[in-house]
Amino acid sequence: MKPLRPIAGCAVLMALALLVAAAQKPPAPVAAALQAPDPTQIHIEGELKSKSPDLWVVGEFSVLVDGQTQYVEKRGLADLGAWLIVWAVSDPSGTPRAEIIVVDRPAGASTPIIQFSAVLNKANGEWWVVGDQMVHLSPPVLSVVVTPTVGSLVTVTAEQQDSLLEAIRIETAVQDPSQIPLDFEGTIEAMELDRWQVDGRWVKVPPSDTLIIGTPAVGKHAEVRALLQGDGSLLAILIRVPEKIEVTMGTLVTDIAQQASGAEVWDVSVFPDELYTDPYSATVHVDGDTLVDESRAIARPGQWADVRAQPLNPDEFQAEVIRLEQTVAITVEGNLQQAATASGSGGWAQVGGRTIWFPGQMPRSVSAATGGQGRTLIEGILLGNGIVMAQRFIPIEGQAP
Repeated sequence: MKPLRPIAGCAVLMALALLVAAAQKPPAPVAAALQAPDPTQIHIEGELKSKSPDLWVVGEFSVLVDGQTQYVEKRGLADLGAWLIVWAVSDPSGTPRAEIIVVDRPAGASTPIIQFSAVLNKANGEWWVVGDQMVHLSPPVLSVVVTPTVGSLVTVTAEQQDSLLEAIRIETAVQDPSQIPLDFEGTIEAMELDRWQVDGRWVKVPPSDTLIIGTPAVGKHAEVRALLQGDGSLLAILIRVPEKIEVTMGTLVTDIAQQASGAEVWDVSVFPDELYTDPYSATVHVDGDTLVDESRAIARPGQWADVRAQPLNPDEFQAEVIRLEQTVAITVEGNLQQAATASGSGGWAQVGGRTIWFPGQMPRSVSAATGGQGRTLIEGILLGNGIVMAQRFIPIEGQAP
């Protein structure tokens, strides 16, 4: 049985019934170069400080540009002072050669402004936890519309300052926790006059209060939005019965293969929603009917992709919508606490308040070097689901393995 989850975490119900916008997590600016999954590729982010016909200075790094360099200027022009994201390759001269240059923010623009909605889980002075995000409240610039209580659904507008969210405005979307919609989905197992059983849960379905989209029947798949009543029962406000089963999944793109037909086959690592569950490999088919949103990142290996698709086989999907996000280099330091993983591989831990995934054979090395605990520095990439995929770890006391 899948757990109930607040609306801010669900992406399967249609925009008609959305109460709030889904959480957005744009990449934080990182003025540093790091090695991308392909060792010949280099990722640089920073301010454009100087430019000549064949050499640009981005942050602290020089990059070569030529006729083969692609420029993505959807958000503004690549003028001096603009914040750029650069994908480059090694060059015999020793200076990276830019393949793709993306303008993340035009010159003069402030740090990225993001907006997301989630449940207020904790409020301690200037520090609030909204959903799984730590938000800092700065009173001189903060506008709070209807002071929320813990458990309320709030909408946050904030500036992304490196890994910190600095709140600009917080608005209470739903003050009463009992009125926060809960979303779940599953097979319709029983249908009575005014209540249905979906995925093992009984929900009230009064005709006057429930909007039903599609043709429901026992055995069909349904998406349900409901309110938790005072007696613990669920009151459905929306039920959607899609003609085709759709799945949504967060993935890391590992390879993109072009087909002779013009279609593409993407190899991805799928990160399940369940905490501490290992990612698995899957194939995603992308064709002319697939909407690929590249407004925030270019489609290439190493990017995060939120995928909505129809299953073809257990690990094979036909993509309908793909939304790409840039992964971000991150360093985390803190006490390492290895987690009891759902799959038993031992590849998960908590460090500095973040969830860490150790891929490949790294879990064994971590255990051998740290004994599964102790203060550790993690270097890795921040994925679109908030998980940090470790690339290197250094025990604070001792040598790196």
